[in-house]
Amino acid sequence: MARIYLGRAETDLGGERLLVIKRILPILSDNTEFSRLLVDEAKLAARLSHGNIVQVLDLGRHDGELYIAMEYVEGFDLRELLRRCAKEQIGLPLDFSLLIVSEVLRALDYAHKKRDETGQPLGIVHRDVSPSNVLLSFEGEVKICDFGIARAAGVGGELSPEAIRGKAAYMSPEAASGEALDGRSDLFSCGIILWELLSGQRLYRAPEGQAVALETAIRAEIRPLPAGDYPDEERLRSIVNQALARQPAQRHASAREMLKELDGYVTQNKLAASPLRLGEWLTRHFATDIVDLRREREVLAKQLASAELGPYASSYLHAELPGPPSLQAPALDIPRLSPLPPSLARTMERSSGAPERTQSLLLTIAVALLLALGALTLYLLR
Repeated sequence: MARIYLGRAETDLGGERLLVIKRILPILSDNTEFSRLLVDEAKLAARLSHGNIVQVLDLGRHDGELYIAMEYVEGFDLRELLRRCAKEQIGLPLDFSLLIVSEVLRALDYAHKKRDETGQPLGIVHRDVSPSNVLLSFEGEVKICDFGIARAAGVGGELSPEAIRGKAAYMSPEAASGEALDGRSDLFSCGIILWELLSGQRLYRAPEGQAVALETAIRAEIRPLPAGDYPDEERLRSIVNQALARQPAQRHASAREMLKELDGYVTQNKLAASPLRLGEWLTRHFATDIVDLRREREVLAKQLASAELGPYASSYLHAELPGPPSLQAPALDIPRLSPLPPSLARTMERSSGAPERTQSLLLTIAVALLLALGALTLYLLR
């Protein structure tokens, strides 16, 4: 439903930060009902301020296209992590799996209980808790993104198969049936993620190259968690099974209740892992190629702010950013420029990005200097 770009925001005093720009596809931006719901949900998400939630920074339109500006998390999503683990045959340690799910539950507990200024519950439900929306930073942070956007996407009417691929695989049966939802729907999705992290398998199976069908999510036929080398396995199975109960009333009553049970299991079996250890593990195994690619893009973004690099720079800047395909794509052959002197760079940035105005200003200054020099020369000759 969107394309993702790396952006750079600057303040008048020279401060800067990286952020992510999510440009909604034009076919959806033109849908009035979708646009209205997206704006409403983004406003709700902007109220959320929590260490395990990606911050929404801005929402607007540019040239008729809706966009959302969000906090930049340097790392990758859980889906990509699992893909890389499978490719390189690296097992995700049990304590890290439990840490990731616990951090997601902390975010959900905060969001589900969020109230407005008058003390009324906002009734926030994520609706799309899935590996692609769980972001992991190289500092070990676990953050979830895209609160409520699934609700808007549901009225898009013209979503491509790629836009919904994998979503049904993490839906609660009531979400797949189009019923009214509360926070327990998100807990079911959390239960699927936990089941898959523990088993190393997908819960729902679909034919090769096809997405899981909504009918599969509606039936919610849960396979038993495969036997594993887990301490106190029965207690862990009980937590997973309760989260995956087909009827919401049979699940944990809240994200906090599920989190307390999971924390109790972790403490009893001495499986506590810190974000610091998770970050070190991610960096050791996966950081090099991702960071090198993104550093190149960050450098180019800075150069684009201070110079006109031509069509190569434009195509590179607007290449779709780090979803899994882009991370493996070869870097474009772009000429490397030396940074401009700070004073000149600042002058060009203040010129609103118009090279012609900058050149005209410099030419005017040069002519004035020449005239002054000529006048001084005539004076001395007298």
